[in-house]
Amino acid sequence: MFKSFSITKCQTLRPNTFNALKNGYRAFSCGKSAKVHHEKMCEFEKDTIGCSQNKQYLLDLMKNDTLDVPKIVDEFDGLLEKDRILNVYVYGSRLYGKPCTDVYKVNGGSDYDLLMIYDFEEEPEHLLFITNQKDNYCTETFDSLLPRYLKGRGLLSNNNPNCNIIDDTSVEQISQSIIKKKNLKTGDVTYAFSKIPKYELDISIYSKQQFLNQLKKNKFNELLALLLEQSEEYQRFIIQQSFKLSEEFPEMKNRIDPKSIIDSFNPFSSMVWKFCKGLYEHEWGWDPPEVDIFKAKKRVIHTLRICHYAKQIANHGKIVDWHVCDMYFNDIFQREEKYSDWEEISKVYDPIRNSLVNDLENFKGNLE
Repeated sequence: MFKSFSITKCQTLRPNTFNALKNGYRAFSCGKSAKVHHEKMCEFEKDTIGCSQNKQYLLDLMKNDTLDVPKIVDEFDGLLEKDRILNVYVYGSRLYGKPCTDVYKVNGGSDYDLLMIYDFEEEPEHLLFITNQKDNYCTETFDSLLPRYLKGRGLLSNNNPNCNIIDDTSVEQISQSIIKKKNLKTGDVTYAFSKIPKYELDISIYSKQQFLNQLKKNKFNELLALLLEQSEEYQRFIIQQSFKLSEEFPEMKNRIDPKSIIDSFNPFSSMVWKFCKGLYEHEWGWDPPEVDIFKAKKRVIHTLRICHYAKQIANHGKIVDWHVCDMYFNDIFQREEKYSDWEEISKVYDPIRNSLVNDLENFKGNLE
């Protein structure tokens, strides 16, 4: 019998989040005076009071939400076929974000991060991704789906006369809604949707076998879908479900192996942390600097969330508090200019992250 993590013993939300914070801030407080540490703890304890309100806000937001499979199909002009969409899960900020800071908000107009299990005609080699918000760089998605789409509309995929050259970019109108762009200098190809979206969607698309393979490896995002099935309050975050993941993995229905979770989640947390650093240093230049920093701040919270969820799953076999990281939002997103460089934010949150990771490793050691 293994010892439970102290942060998940409490069943009510506020003590649970406060104890989580206390555990995480232990490393940060080393070398500080007791007075300073006490003041910091009181400040964060006050911030956790609204956690249950934040949770209810997001539950109500999804309860009143109108997104469904036909609307998803319409957003992508039928490129995704309704009868081939098996399961759809909402994750990301709509599931575990925090709606009430001035700098960062989740509301009815926020975009959707979706996990979709799809019945492909041919098994794709890789996991696919599609968005209706910006250019799609995952061309394999279109290589996989366009042939059926074009055939169903009597369109030809080659020698399209409706092609223009704009700023060294070949722009081809594949259909009324789909545009193909090719950079004539680099050869890079992207796809985009021309109509203005009613719902802004980012979708990770899997075949059933791909999704199950990810679950076998205890991958974070895919495991969230399984855990949503076990969360009675959160069923609205499952938009479509033609089969239950728990029925594919009966051994996971009542208990998920804690050692396997830690072995999977800890490296993932470290990978996300390194990605945060890259965003702060504008390593890739995908977005303007202020957008990079905004995304990096969200991912700093996410790397802590990964560890907190690992603790909850190890203790309970499920997530008992999806909003355990609400407490970090008010600090990180307190002001837009706060934590504007990597050194500043890593000085505060790297010790917290290391403390959480070490606790997980110690817990795993007690299992062996």
